[in-house]
Amino acid sequence: MTLKKSSEKRVTLAKKSQKKGAKTIPEISDGEEIPPRPAFRRFELTDERNGKRRLKTIGKGISLAKRAPNAVPEIMGLFDDAMKHRVPWICYHNRSNKMILREKRPRIEPEEAIENLFIVAQTAVAMLENLTEKLPDLCSQIAAKKSEWPVLADMTEKDWRRAVVDQVKKLNVGSKIEGYLLSARTADENVIRCFATAIYETLFQTRFDFRQAATRKNKYRTTKGCPEWAQKTLDLPPFTKSHSARWAKLGEEMLLEQVPDFLKLPDLGGKHRSWSQRAANRSRSGRVSETAIRREAFNDFAKELKKLAPEEVLIKGRW
Repeated sequence: MTLKKSSEKRVTLAKKSQKKGAKTIPEISDGEEIPPRPAFRRFELTDERNGKRRLKTIGKGISLAKRAPNAVPEIMGLFDDAMKHRVPWICYHNRSNKMILREKRPRIEPEEAIENLFIVAQTAVAMLENLTEKLPDLCSQIAAKKSEWPVLADMTEKDWRRAVVDQVKKLNVGSKIEGYLLSARTADENVIRCFATAIYETLFQTRFDFRQAATRKNKYRTTKGCPEWAQKTLDLPPFTKSHSARWAKLGEEMLLEQVPDFLKLPDLGGKHRSWSQRAANRSRSGRVSETAIRREAFNDFAKELKKLAPEEVLIKGRW
């Protein structure tokens, strides 16, 4: 049987199975498997998908609630309905995150989807505000580590804007990550901050991807073809002010491997002159080498990484 006929037969079988309500069959790739990619993140100053500086997008993703495994998928379903994205199935998971049920998902109109999404969001925020009154210390402790916090704007209140601001202040939102917040607000104004953030993101994501590949939890990633610094990310301590120097040191190795001529980048044009001057002032002979200029650059990156790092570990678990 030829590859073409074999592929057509499998597609026909897949369609028949879907009509019977059988479990989803993996997509067919014309007999070719997707080769795994090296498990490391390449250094980039911007988020290619959003075209923004990386610092602006950290923490903006959608996360799954471990103790409420079906909450986010349900919410995403409403979003897809509002956007008119067809999602034919919905899956339900138990507390161990194992799928226990899959059923066909009825389509609803965008207006109804948005109304339902509002109800879910309003209920969740109202419960948080209720907990803020009953458990103020615990809520404040959690909010202090967040860069965002949902608050209801009650338009029946005469001074509703003040109520929103007071709620944020009462919870001390972001008080334990002030360095990060300051960096995020001025990310586009400070090129050193952009580089420091990209260094952190590159090392952090590489550590995750490399471990996934090393433990064979991700068949689309491999440790083969990775630079030496990728494996070293596994030995990094949690990213805090007391450990930021170790992240900065490995960041040097990573940046020199990824962008060896980074000093020539247009973004660093103005800084290059000041680094050259500082290097000349430190030199006894007055001569300045490229190595000395790079050392000044790395010193600035290390200082900014320390500002970015929190005082204590914010992420529970090994990572």
